[in-house]
Amino acid sequence: MRIYFPTYKNCYVCGGKNKKGLRLKPYFDNGFSCVDVFSDCLYSGAEGSMHGGITATIFDEAGYWAAFAETGKNCVTAELLIRYKINVKTGIQITSKVKIAKADSRIVYVEGILVGKDGQIYSKMKGKYIPMPGDFRDYFKGDESIQNLDIEKFRDKLGY
Repeated sequence: MRIYFPTYKNCYVCGGKNKKGLRLKPYFDNGFSCVDVFSDCLYSGAEGSMHGGITATIFDEAGYWAAFAETGKNCVTAELLIRYKINVKTGIQITSKVKIAKADSRIVYVEGILVGKDGQIYSKMKGKYIPMPGDFRDYFKGDESIQNLDIEKFRDKLGY
């Protein structure tokens, strides 16, 4: 069952109010933090292929939300390692699926795949995210949907 994350309105990747952003909708599903994207030709590197930076971006977004779900805190990316296996052609639907590999009080380790609807794995990732001190709301001032989020109830919905 999909449970959508409470995105920050100005985020480049998921912000619904960012006119120049990607406006993607990250969600939690069966233990994975996911981001779906259509590999539009606007995301091209070379003709007919999605730019590798877009792959990195959607991996980072899914990794962030996995770390957020695990900790209930705003997290920053410490490291992102991507193994590009095959080229993502433009014009297809793909999903970044990231899960927690392990977590301690200082670092959240994640791993994931970029997969097509047909099950084809295009790339794999591993990442490290650092939970930031304090309440996550402090990092998202001016966004009512996040300011009003009851993090414990939300994490309960996710099964944490």
